[in-house]
Amino acid sequence: MKRSTLPALVSLLLLLFLTGGASGAFPTRAPSLWKVTTNSILIAWQTDVPSMGKVLYRTTSGSFSEVADSATGTAHSVTLTGLAPATQYIYRVVIDDISVLGEWTFHTAPPAAAPFRFVAFGDCGVADANQYAVAARVDSLNPDLGLILGDVIYEGGEAANFTPRYFTPYSSIISRAVFYPVVGNHDIVTANGQPFLDAFYLPTNSKNGSEKFYSFDYGNAHFVAIDGNDKYNSEMYDWIEEDLAATTKRWRIVYFHQPMYTDPSSHLSDLDLQFYLEPIFMNHKVDLVLQGHNHNYCRTYPIANGAAVDTAQGSSYRNPGGIIYVVAGGGGRGLYPFIGHDPVIRSAFSVFHTLAVDVAGDSLYV
Repeated sequence: MKRSTLPALVSLLLLLFLTGGASGAFPTRAPSLWKVTTNSILIAWQTDVPSMGKVLYRTTSGSFSEVADSATGTAHSVTLTGLAPATQYIYRVVIDDISVLGEWTFHTAPPAAAPFRFVAFGDCGVADANQYAVAARVDSLNPDLGLILGDVIYEGGEAANFTPRYFTPYSSIISRAVFYPVVGNHDIVTANGQPFLDAFYLPTNSKNGSEKFYSFDYGNAHFVAIDGNDKYNSEMYDWIEEDLAATTKRWRIVYFHQPMYTDPSSHLSDLDLQFYLEPIFMNHKVDLVLQGHNHNYCRTYPIANGAAVDTAQGSSYRNPGGIIYVVAGGGGRGLYPFIGHDPVIRSAFSVFHTLAVDVAGDSLYV
């Protein structure tokens, strides 16, 4: 059942609180899904006091299996393995073998050729009507996964704000679809982003083992998340080069917070990121780059070596000769006006929004 308004989301949490009472432990975060593959997924939730937890799960026609959290605490996570690809499962979260926290669904990642939909937006974590409106639109699009393009928590990535400004607004979505946030400049104000790292269960990179830059596969796409705050980190650029060189996926999609290309607004195009990243992206045939930071939307023509190419087609490209860059920073924080125009930009709107991308074989619809 869709839950697209603030009162409905609050009602969901109240229901969870009520069902948690029998064991003495109450859920403070509804379940969220992480790190999905064709045969595994991680499910996480939190309680107000230390408790035991487990997940019951089954296919729509099967009987329940269970996996228990190995530790007693307030932050819980279990990883389900041995799952079937592209399959829907029903799951329940159980506290202290007493309280069942409702029933949700998830689905495993598809094999390479199967179509899927993802959403992307950033600059969102304010817990106001605009964030909830975008969350409702995202919910209605029924994505398979989501990318959050930084500035997940305003003002400064404080630990206390992750529940009210991320887990609550998106609770009906992240309980059934896997989201992959990336750090923005606001997210690292508190303890250099440690609350971000503590709150989320993300892939790690092979260079320093952190979750600030990472990659993952889904269907026939390879996604690369970059820390745009750390733009002079040569180790990160080496990792990006190696990671993109290793993938065999049809689509290569990169995302981070600060925009390489944007119409002038509160922030300009980042020339340093252009200098370091564009040669890597061109060399490894990146298709789409998603960014935030400016609280608006703009899309480039295909860009090759700093110049717009294939401009005649306008909005539909067959084998474009460059990379398309999109700013999707209208996730909820107050909008920014444009103060000029860059000729590489095809479209620009100062609106609250999410991007929706359908990946279907050799076609990608944005």
